[in-house]
Amino acid sequence: MERPSTPSRFNQVILLIPSVRRQLGLHPCTALLLGLCFFLPALLLGTSSLKTPSLNRRGTAELFEISRRARLVQSFEVDPAAPVPKLWQQRLGASKAPDRWARHGRGTWWLIWLDDGEPLLALPSAPHSSALDLLFADELHRSSFDQLPSLKRREPSALEQRC
Repeated sequence: MERPSTPSRFNQVILLIPSVRRQLGLHPCTALLLGLCFFLPALLLGTSSLKTPSLNRRGTAELFEISRRARLVQSFEVDPAAPVPKLWQQRLGASKAPDRWARHGRGTWWLIWLDDGEPLLALPSAPHSSALDLLFADELHRSSFDQLPSLKRREPSALEQRC
């Protein structure tokens, strides 16, 4: 005697669709809540990807290029209520650092550790937030960084551009 064949997984899903539609038709509030649970997060994710980042492609590419040379890149968020970091005071000066710290809002700043010397302080440029101000510990550190051979140019991947 032959056993009847069981429907495949795809067929089982197809058979469930009318049943789900019928149940949702009987419970419109549930249907509305389920719709919001699925479509509202998708809408929010879609609109968040449309927001422009604080750094444009040039600034992002600049940060990416520097990070390719770095051993470590640390990012920090400014807390205007917190005291100004000593590193900011050293690089910007005791008079300019508090003003820049306050104007920076809750923006991001980076410490970039290269192969030698003190870390490089990278801040979004005050007049153009789409560019970076690179603040080195001293002129020797700046000149040694400038003398490094340029890396092979390549465009950051889509994931790298979004991060």
